[in-house]
Amino acid sequence: MPNWSKNNRACLTTWSTLRILAQLSKPFDSAGAVTMGKLAMFNKNDDQAMRSSKALMLSIQLDNVFRDVRGARFETGVKQEAAVAEMKAVLEDDTKDVSGLAEVADDNYRFWQEGEL
Repeated sequence: MPNWSKNNRACLTTWSTLRILAQLSKPFDSAGAVTMGKLAMFNKNDDQAMRSSKALMLSIQLDNVFRDVRGARFETGVKQEAAVAEMKAVLEDDTKDVSGLAEVADDNYRFWQEGEL
């Protein structure tokens, strides 16, 4: 599992945003290991098209909250479409975990006061 830490702004922001969006209810310490298949949006009976659509919607919501609410900016050279697509790819894979989603977020976004914790 990638470095899941309260000292990492991407981890805290990913966790809190998933909670705000009612996708996850676990406390921070155990949330990193939660797989995408355990998020509220995930339904094992959905076909691939539906799973893809839900993952896209959630990745757009994450992007909006990261940027418009939490003050994140894209890392140098990162485009919104690429950041959303990378999060979508994680969200579609029921074996990936929240820490992996936070790692993708960390690669694509510079979060408010990142590095100042």
